[in-house]
Amino acid sequence: YFAIKLFYDVNQVILNWKSLSRYKGKFARKVEDRLYTKEELKTLLEHADLRERVIVLTLLSTGMRVGGLASITLGNMQYLEEYKLYKFVVYADDINWKYVTFCTPETAATIQAYLNHRVKYGNEELTNKSPLLVQKINASNFIKIGPMDSYLIQQTMTRLQYRSTVTVKETADTATQRG
Repeated sequence: YFAIKLFYDVNQVILNWKSLSRYKGKFARKVEDRLYTKEELKTLLEHADLRERVIVLTLLSTGMRVGGLASITLGNMQYLEEYKLYKFVVYADDINWKYVTFCTPETAATIQAYLNHRVKYGNEELTNKSPLLVQKINASNFIKIGPMDSYLIQQTMTRLQYRSTVTVKETADTATQRG
């Protein structure tokens, strides 16, 4: 509908869109998302490599969205030694969406192991402008070609769910039956 409307608008064809919108179908959610159970999280983490563990634990413990995680650089993170956790400034460059969140000590330890792994095997010098998550070449070597974007993080999570046979999407019928 919107693609067709844009086409006609760009070509300056005037139509009565209000009357045509009556024929537009209604939105119906076919799939329902749900939270992971403790058992599913355990299974995900058992099948995850170090970078995937950082993704899962950070999203889980901070409540951050995938887009927020993709925007995190090391300059947006502060390790709080007293509490053994990280403070994140999410969307730091956008004053309207900027917020602060914290992770658990387990997540902080995993992030630290991941960063140490990048320095050791990727020969990477970490700076405040370095992204938290980078794309990798193989299981032990990382390549510094910029941050993982939201799409790549989502694809990584999808592959992890497939490997671990964990799914959080249910059809509306299944969710209704489950109660």
